[in-house]
Amino acid sequence: QIRYLNPVGRVMLGHDGRPPARAFDFLPDEMAADLMREGMRAAERDGTWTGENRLKGVDGRVIPVSQVLIAHRSPHRDVPTYSIVCRDMSDQRRLEDQLRRAALYDDVTGLPNRALLEVELLRTLGGAHPTATTAVMFADVDRLQRVNETFGSDVGDQVVNTVSERISQLIRGADILARYGGAQFAVVLSEVSDEFEPIGFARRLLRCFADPMEIDGHLVRVTGSVGIALTSGTADPREALRSAEIALHRAKEAGGGRFALFDLDLQDRAQQRVEREADLREALESGSWWLAYQPVVDARSGSVTGAEALLRFTHPEKGPVSPFDLVRLAEQSGAIIDLGREILNRACAEATRWRERGHAMSVAVNVSAIQLRDATFVDDVSDALHRSGLPARNLVIELTETTLATDEHGEVRSLAAIRSLGCRVALDDFGTGFSSLSGLRDLPIDVVKLDRSFITDLTGSPRASALVEAVVTLAGALDLTVVAEGVETTEQHELLARLGCDRIQGYLISQPLSPDEMDDFLTAHSVADR
Repeated sequence: QIRYLNPVGRVMLGHDGRPPARAFDFLPDEMAADLMREGMRAAERDGTWTGENRLKGVDGRVIPVSQVLIAHRSPHRDVPTYSIVCRDMSDQRRLEDQLRRAALYDDVTGLPNRALLEVELLRTLGGAHPTATTAVMFADVDRLQRVNETFGSDVGDQVVNTVSERISQLIRGADILARYGGAQFAVVLSEVSDEFEPIGFARRLLRCFADPMEIDGHLVRVTGSVGIALTSGTADPREALRSAEIALHRAKEAGGGRFALFDLDLQDRAQQRVEREADLREALESGSWWLAYQPVVDARSGSVTGAEALLRFTHPEKGPVSPFDLVRLAEQSGAIIDLGREILNRACAEATRWRERGHAMSVAVNVSAIQLRDATFVDDVSDALHRSGLPARNLVIELTETTLATDEHGEVRSLAAIRSLGCRVALDDFGTGFSSLSGLRDLPIDVVKLDRSFITDLTGSPRASALVEAVVTLAGALDLTVVAEGVETTEQHELLARLGCDRIQGYLISQPLSPDEMDDFLTAHSVADR
């Protein structure tokens, strides 16, 4: 029970002074109550206790206080009595918070400063797996002094603030953004997959700088430079920051408006990637890519039943570009949707041309997971069939096992829509991914293409031939067509035919052919519309 509360205490707590009131009613939570009990026990034992605690006003406001508890021992009283002297610490706490914020945060942007960055980077690297890769990046406004000289330092500060806000919208929750000093920002991306992830982020950073800014009636344009260093969980944070800063200086020395990597090998790989992306843009814009076709034949009769369309591009100076690199870059850049649409249109048109010459056969087109998940994909297939006049039964959509590993994005629904058009679906590279034999029955497919790894040891390994026979038997029960890829010898062909494989594809039949070469091949071979 509170026996007396002086005027200052009544004002601080908002209490009207009318007894009775319980002292513990003015404690905000159990933690504060436990601390009070501990202080009371210490005061009983030692006579006094000094410490810090929190009180709660009648209005709910929590007040930090320093306390001195004095225990009064009296032989005439069974209930102990205490005097408590409290001092309101609110102003001191606010000042401490201000000092702490001034020490750890930038006063212009509100971002962590260099001191806090080093602490946070140490925490990030210390908590990362030893093999995990962290990207440390420096980004700086190029020639900000020109902005200050032209428009004034206030506009320069607003440029820094605008860039800060733009970068803040790019980072993920686990990433770190700090102002390192001047117009220089530091970004830490945790657990990146490879150097291409921070490179992609660096390009977005450069756009943050380059987008025009409307400030105080002025249209301000600046550029930025970015330095990238990759480090692991065992690295020294200061060494990682130094490496990123060196990379930033390289970018600036090269003229600014670009990024640079600290590791020269990675820099070379990044430069090669930039060049390949330029090749991809050139191929897409000029339409200079073309399709080669590898024939698929009936394993018993040898009649041509179809052909697989394969992407090809030859750079005028560098020679052939890897189709794998071309597709991978198209996927990463988002160009795969447009490229895939054009491949569909061209393959269907060329298959229709062969059909008009009396060669009624199927054409198979490889489709990536990104295409399959795109909302326009089914319409793109329908449009390609409509434009070309190719019967839907003569178009086969090929997908790899990993594309169908999950159905998180409606892949199965899209394939069902494709099949409802009358097209067939082939599972490519079977045996290299997630699928089991029993899982075939649940997939919306019509064709299983055995990976070439099954065929390589076919004639010399009873185990390999037993696996092929098992797939062929189960596929027959499920009314699926089996195509063996990578057939290179007559012995492989003959054994596949005996095992009941439906069709074969590989260098034994033909290497991939240009459209004109395919014309000659079809003229020399019988064609079966299947």
